[in-house]
Amino acid sequence: MASGLWVQPRAAQAQSPGVVEVPEDWALVPSGLGVGDEFRLLFRSSTQVDATSGFIGTWNSRAAARAAAGHEAIREHSSLFKVVGSTGSVDARDNIAMNPNNSAHLDVAVYWLGGPRVAANTAGFWGQSWENWSGADCRMEDGAVCTSPSSWPWTGTNGDGTKATQYLGNTPNVRHGSLAMGSNTSGPISKNQVVRTQSRPFFVMSPVFRVQTGAAAVVEVPADWALVPSDVGPGEGFRLLFRTSVSTRATDTDIAGYDAFVQKRAASGHAAIREHSARFQAVGSTAAVDARDHIAMNPTDAEHLDVPVYWLNGAQVAAGSAGFWSDAWAGAARNDCRDQNGGFNGQCNFASAIGHFWTGTNTDGTKHANPLGSSGNVRAGSFRNGKVFSYTDQPRGGNREMLAISPIFQVALPSPEVSASYTQVYEGERKVIVFETSALSVGFKVSALGGLTTNDYRIYSPPDAAVPLLGESWTATASNGLVKFALEGVSDSEADAGEALRVTLTSNGKALGRADIKVRDGERPLSLLFRVRRGSPTEEWVETDRPAVTLHEGGADVSYQIRVSRDAPGYTTANLHISPNPHELYRLDAIRPGPWDSDRFIYRDPGQHPQSDSTSLIVGTGGWKTVTFAAGQDEDAHNHGITLYHRVSPRGAGWSSSAADEDEGVPGIPNYERPEVVGWPVLAGPDSREYSAPSAGLQNELRYARVSPCRKPTVTACWTWPLPVQIVDDDKWEQELVYARHDPGANGGDGGPDGNWVLASDGGLRKALPAVLAPGSTYTFYIRLAVDPATLPKDGTVSRNQPQNYFQNGQLRTRQVDVYPPTFLPDRIPVWVAVKGARKDRHGVPDMRLLVTPNASGGVAPNSGTYFITDTSGTRNHPSVEADYNYRDNTPPGAKGSLLFWDEPMAVTIVVSADAPLGVSGT
Repeated sequence: MASGLWVQPRAAQAQSPGVVEVPEDWALVPSGLGVGDEFRLLFRSSTQVDATSGFIGTWNSRAAARAAAGHEAIREHSSLFKVVGSTGSVDARDNIAMNPNNSAHLDVAVYWLGGPRVAANTAGFWGQSWENWSGADCRMEDGAVCTSPSSWPWTGTNGDGTKATQYLGNTPNVRHGSLAMGSNTSGPISKNQVVRTQSRPFFVMSPVFRVQTGAAAVVEVPADWALVPSDVGPGEGFRLLFRTSVSTRATDTDIAGYDAFVQKRAASGHAAIREHSARFQAVGSTAAVDARDHIAMNPTDAEHLDVPVYWLNGAQVAAGSAGFWSDAWAGAARNDCRDQNGGFNGQCNFASAIGHFWTGTNTDGTKHANPLGSSGNVRAGSFRNGKVFSYTDQPRGGNREMLAISPIFQVALPSPEVSASYTQVYEGERKVIVFETSALSVGFKVSALGGLTTNDYRIYSPPDAAVPLLGESWTATASNGLVKFALEGVSDSEADAGEALRVTLTSNGKALGRADIKVRDGERPLSLLFRVRRGSPTEEWVETDRPAVTLHEGGADVSYQIRVSRDAPGYTTANLHISPNPHELYRLDAIRPGPWDSDRFIYRDPGQHPQSDSTSLIVGTGGWKTVTFAAGQDEDAHNHGITLYHRVSPRGAGWSSSAADEDEGVPGIPNYERPEVVGWPVLAGPDSREYSAPSAGLQNELRYARVSPCRKPTVTACWTWPLPVQIVDDDKWEQELVYARHDPGANGGDGGPDGNWVLASDGGLRKALPAVLAPGSTYTFYIRLAVDPATLPKDGTVSRNQPQNYFQNGQLRTRQVDVYPPTFLPDRIPVWVAVKGARKDRHGVPDMRLLVTPNASGGVAPNSGTYFITDTSGTRNHPSVEADYNYRDNTPPGAKGSLLFWDEPMAVTIVVSADAPLGVSGT
């Protein structure tokens, strides 16, 4: 029995390793399967790729991406979908956990996603044919019939699920499977092999899905649901119990008959339970089933969730299953008892037969010797007589009431905040509000906050509709991963601060999230407007007042657009400067903008200003201007982020004219009008930085205040409009450092690494160091690269079997070579070490110092590190494979010097001064 309550359940939950439970009404449960049945889903990708990658992680990422873009029912489980494919290091049958020789792998039937059965079990899947595998049977990730069925999928796999000689990533050919078409009757997994550079689809397999039992299913209800007990909060679960107000006989031997009886009562009972009436069950035992198993409240079953039980619209019955299967609550039930309507059932307080109810059950929830459907008498309970489930035997033909219990209800957590493209809309303007979603259809519901009324706004769906919607809820179809509506602020003469529209999004009855959009008085202030790219698979421009962008290291350029919101003196065209926060530049030395791909942040267009971290362009009201930048690759495996700020300066003077008095005229120039200079308007924008009050001209009691720089006297331009930039480290190579401790006995007693190399991401440095270093001691540890760069993906493809001319004994000859491009790494990676936090004595001698062997000069901090050689480009004798690269043979003579190959360790020795005070710490 699982006690307490848990994380918020979803429509389907992973209940044990490799198994995901789904409800009976899940959209993709194959026809004919029911409660307790297990199955897998197979699809063939709608997209095509080459088979040059030999990394199973790359293929599984592709599989998960297709699932994430596929049928709505599988998207939340997309990360569990894997490719049916083998690489040089992994067999397909192990990758998808369908190895017939592994007892831990579940043996279940496989079905096409939304289609017929593929195989009855694992053995059938790894066979020479499948049950249904024609072009009409095949399904893609969205459940549609496969297009281009003759484009047979990559597998790199033999028919038994082991890796083929021509595995994924093999050169030059890779194995593929097939469909049953024409005369082809064999080889769904292993049909033939073709050159790996062709583009083909691939098979993708789901995890094991299991259909939930009805009683175990969790039903989510909103926090304001009418029957949520007062002491149950968000994320917590409970059951509801009622005693029927209608009687029945106990002659049926099938528990389903009693369930139907109580479900009929629930369907006509309290309004809040009617839609869930089919999930209520009778609290009773037949000869075939114990009550505690029937309603999934067996205290000895670890899979049964243990939650409190309450009378429907009443008090608590028991704190959990153990208390429920007892007589402890019989006395309270005499006064707390409720019927299906939530009202008091007075018969609970009768000691005579009218107060008895059928159970067929012992006090512990097991079946009684006289269960429901017995040929003579049937066991009954009686609250008034102090016995909940087992008080007396009654003739089965008599009419008695029954107890009915609900499924587990769980109070929904508050809807998560979701990002609307606009956070505020002003009177007189109509803005398109955009949300990103994976749902295909989204329900909207709006409610007013802070005095907002329906006279203050109008809603249009679709956004370009001519007539506004009536009512507070509607449904919209998502397209390209985006769902939209338009919101218009209606002009009025009232000043109403704090008004907002709360928008709640749902899909399939489940909350997706909510967003509050302010409806502001008056015209939108003079400001900047932004557009960013959103949507999948095809991005589109989305206007927003909360711009943010994501870069991927080594990935494609990313752009956003910008313009001035409306005409104003000086801003028809204006100067726009873009820079990270100047007050944080000292933290950006490692991610400074720069022109090289080795820098993490790169201004593309417009380019970076010389000797600064900024760029600039001309903006105005005449159209959108585009800013483009990118993220290069770096030597770590961490994400980064910066915030770009914008400063707008007016470009032209703002003039107004007034006719001059005659005595102010200029001789010889009749009707001269003297120009009158007016002040610049200040653009309004969100500002996250502040200045001290004195610099803003504030004195006396306000002198300690902090104010926006846009509010300083005479300021017409200020840094504002923050734009967060997230830099994701998911580039095509991943190199990392590994660390090892010192072993005095290594290398024949000369000392060296102990051979236990631990990744930096696994705490390698911490594990390579002792917790304490004593004064006067030394300690050595080692650093090297984790991965052979020659095996990492290339920045281009390998050119195979190329002719190369060379001279031998004065004769011109030709040979065949393979030409390798470089990896995504720089040619050399610097690695250096430093110790911080240590003090120096009065003679300037540090408490701790480092000795690094070898150490390199130039480009690396002096005496503190070296370079690792990572360039693996160039020619090799044909045929060749990535792993055959030999640094020692391919590095030109004299090029190595004191540099290290990837598998050569750099030794770091920490020397602690003999007079170092105790308690000194370093990092």
